Order: sequence, then C-alpha cells, then structure tokens
Amino acid sequence: MLRYRVAKEGSTSLKNILTAILIASLIMLSARVGLCQQATATPAAKQTQSAPPLDEKARKIKRMVEKIGVAGRLTLYLQNGDKLHGSVVQYDAESVQVAEIDLKQVITIQYRYIKKIREDYGKRDPLTGVRSNPPKGFKIGLTVGLLFVAIGLPIIVLASMKD
Repeated sequence: MLRYRVAKEGSTSLKNILTAILIASLIMLSARVGLCQQATATPAAKQTQSAPPLDEKARKIKRMVEKIGVAGRLTLYLQNGDKLHGSVVQYDAESVQVAEIDLKQVITIQYRYIKKIREDYGKRDPLTGVRSNPPKGFKIGLTVGLLFVAIGLPIIVLASMKD
C-alpha cells in the first residue's frame, strides 16, 4: 500500500510540473511581440477605459469574423501592409485573437487595424514560401475551363467524327 501511495504522489507531482511548464510556456508565447506590434491589444490599464465606438468598416470586419466563427480559417490584411494567416481563437467587441500559422503564436488584433479580411488562407508556395489566396474569379474560370475540357471537348470530337 505504501508503494502505491508513493507512486501516485510521484505521478501527481510530475503532472504538476508538466502543467507548470505548459502554463509558463503559454505566458512566454503570449508576451512575445510579433511582427504586428502596432496591431496587438491595448494594455490592461487602457482596456478599463471605455473604447471608442467602432466605425462602419470595423463593424463590417467584426461581422465577417463572427460569420467565420471560432476555429475558422482566415487571412487578415492589416493597415500596415502585413498579412496574417490563421484560425480564430476568440473574438469580442473590439478585437479578434488569431492563432497565426506561420509565426506559431496567438496574436490579438483590434478590428480598427484590419484593412480587409478573407475567409480561409491559401497554401504555401514551395519556391517562395508565400501563402497565396487566389481570388474567386480565378477559381471560377479554372472550374469552367476544366468542365469544358472534360465535357465539351469530347462532344466536339464525336460530332466531327460523324461527318
């Protein structure tokens, strides 16, 4: 019986140590400043003050984030020219938290710093390493072209063979 208690206590302390390491690493990751320093959340002292109301563009961005939802993939185009690709972790009335896939960290961005938002993020180009998010028109044109090759071309070939 005594051995069981020691083993159980030892595994509990190991769990406590691992939990403490996990919490410390999450705190260090959240404190790390990424490329979007101006777009990070305001300090806690400023958050207690009432924030200015969102303008029309920021409200539109907020509605799009709500439509995409938590764990939804998106691309954010920021006013300073940066692009963020990731998944929505959490959103509130003033900001959105994004788990950035390339930087491997969670970044909080206020809606007023976002210029444009696009659902999903593209695949990484193996040569340049840049993510591309092709526009809808390109996708529609490619689909129509493939359908023509798969359906229209055989019909034309069969029609010309009958003559």
